[in-house]
Amino acid sequence: MNNKHTMVLLVLAVVLVAAAYYYSSSNDAAVRASAPAFRTVSEGVTSSTVARIDIVPAGERAVAIVKRDAVWYTDPEKDQRADKALISGLFGALENRLEGQVVSTNPESFAGYEVTETSGTHLKLSGQDGKVLTDVMVGKAGPGFSTTFVMTPDAKEVVEAEASLSYLVNRPEGWRDMNVFDLRSDAITAVKSEGTSATWALMQDGGKWTMTEPFAREGDADKVQSLLSGIATLKATKYVDTTKNASLESYGLDKPAQTVEISYTMSEGDAPTTVTRKLMIGTAAPGDQMGHYARRDDKDEVFVMPQFNVNQLISKPEELSVLPPVVSDEGTTETVVVEEPTSGTISETEPTTAAM
Repeated sequence: MNNKHTMVLLVLAVVLVAAAYYYSSSNDAAVRASAPAFRTVSEGVTSSTVARIDIVPAGERAVAIVKRDAVWYTDPEKDQRADKALISGLFGALENRLEGQVVSTNPESFAGYEVTETSGTHLKLSGQDGKVLTDVMVGKAGPGFSTTFVMTPDAKEVVEAEASLSYLVNRPEGWRDMNVFDLRSDAITAVKSEGTSATWALMQDGGKWTMTEPFAREGDADKVQSLLSGIATLKATKYVDTTKNASLESYGLDKPAQTVEISYTMSEGDAPTTVTRKLMIGTAAPGDQMGHYARRDDKDEVFVMPQFNVNQLISKPEELSVLPPVVSDEGTTETVVVEEPTSGTISETEPTTAAM
């Protein structure tokens, strides 16, 4: 092979390499040009930087959640706290960076993603100084429900954000903390239920529960523990708008059929203190609410208590205690087994007080 032939082959190889590089670069550019744009919707938002959350669902009442002394409230003036789990879930989705791919810049398609004023939910987060940190319209969930279609007011493009925001911000049941009590069950030291359905008293001493009224008996450990757990984590199924009807008589709470007195310890300063609260149970709530109206003695609010918890608090004393052994004529000890009565039902008559 002569030098001229070799030179031709070398030039041809260079041309082929250059052509391949040009084609590859052009193809990469075309792919990049056709790929959806990636956008950051919000960044740097944390629970420590936000002081107010405004949520405005289309056609529904706006919700304002504010932070006071590191606690979130739906109404701080009435000491109505926000649900800590819901707040935590929202910031879990928003903290650090909210981003995703642009799926549309066509205004005619925005309604289909539910990101318009008449179809979406306006979410705005502000700092302590009132400065808006995040302002976004939250639309419907993405195909896999792990993403959400969103649009910022100034961008005019729909982004499929990598967060489950739709479920988090659309809360028809509200953002309020539904806990009536939020205690440890082992912090409860005494429970007394008095009324038309049942009257009894339980006291704890050294970890052991004893029924002191209407008779002295050992408490049934399993049933007492279930009772305490129910009280410690008691949640309302609904809070009642009493502004429409301010009369407690309407809920059977002017003269409650059953009153439950609960004593528990809580830490205040260096030494624990004992707190006693009364829980008043009224008439059955109508419809499918499945519970009774109730209220705490230290709050004006009326709520619906689940029927399961009502049944526990109006249990007969025999259901919460252990029957004592009986000594027969022959001197042997037997345990009498009797069929336990079913839980009582709340009577609409005046509450009675057991003889002491």
